[in-house]
Amino acid sequence: MGSVVAVFLLLVYFKSVEKYFVKEGIIVGVVWLVINWVLDIVVLVPMAGWSLSTYFAQIGLRYLVMPIMSIAIGYAIEMKTKY
Repeated sequence: MGSVVAVFLLLVYFKSVEKYFVKEGIIVGVVWLVINWVLDIVVLVPMAGWSLSTYFAQIGLRYLVMPIMSIAIGYAIEMKTKY
């Protein structure tokens, strides 16, 4: 369900972007990734009593989907506007 919401929010975000779509995709994806990692490391990891390696194995690496989706959407829009 989270990915569906993420794609919807990315589509809303890209409606206001007029150029540099890939760059915008990289920026928004990396910012989203870092925010989620920081919040989880500050709150979730201590509450769950996990090590960082356990966190990244269980949850943290899944957040890489965010920049992948945002860059892919930015790339698709950029290719569409070029041709």
